[in-house]
Amino acid sequence: MREYLQIIRALGPPEKVKEKLAGIDLLLEERKRRVWLLSSIKTVASWAAVVAAGWMAFKGVMVEVVSGMGK
Repeated sequence: MREYLQIIRALGPPEKVKEKLAGIDLLLEERKRRVWLLSSIKTVASWAAVVAAGWMAFKGVMVEVVSGMGK
């Protein structure tokens, strides 16, 4: 318990502690936004890769169909 009191006293007066905690809250919110943005970009990129692979497969099948019709 004594260690906790020393830590609290080391933080300074209550106004300073509130300022520090507010700063920490801002940093956490910014980090949450970054994580959300990166996960969104990753999701969009993975869906784009799926669509591109599907398009390439469809295109390959259509080339085979068209070339088979010419015979």
